Amino acid sequence: MVADVKRVIKLITEQRNIDKPALQEGFPMKSWNIEIYVLDEAGNERPATCFSKAVYNLHPTFPNPTQTFTEPPFRCENEGWDGPVPGDENGGVSRKKDADGKKRKRTGQIDMEKLAEGLIKLQEDDLLHVVQMIHDNKSEDTYTKNDIDQGEFHVDLYTLPESLVKMLWDFVNAPNKAY
Repeated sequence: MVADVKRVIKLITEQRNIDKPALQEGFPMKSWNIEIYVLDEAGNERPATCFSKAVYNLHPTFPNPTQTFTEPPFRCENEGWDGPVPGDENGGVSRKKDADGKKRKRTGQIDMEKLAEGLIKLQEDDLLHVVQMIHDNKSEDTYTKNDIDQGEFHVDLYTLPESLVKMLWDFVNAPNKAY
């Protein structure tokens, strides 16, 4: 009888803003890295020696968009602009689909697409409160753009701290919200 072996893989990513001019307006330059580990039974990080290599397929605008590493922790480190790539969904890798066939990306227990839909439906006073919540609780990695001329406020929800995402979720789903 063959024994089942289950492994938990942990990807650790870090990013920080760097003092370099943006290559594209509105998308700050970042220094970032990613590492791959295997968790043991106690949840401790161990070298991912079960893999012989890791191949990272970066956005084609990177000078070397396909990078291969053969030694754990398979650290890939780069600098580049930060933000969504128009027409490119999660680097070309499809996200999981819910039962209704819609693609979803979840952060913790929060459905980010439902959060975005709820934010869009808010009344003006509630939207002003949301903008203030974001300004008061954002991190240095949070991407926001306030376009006063157009009367628009942009935020990348995926760059918000987890605690702020939870605050926004609770606010949007409060029973007294009238859409």
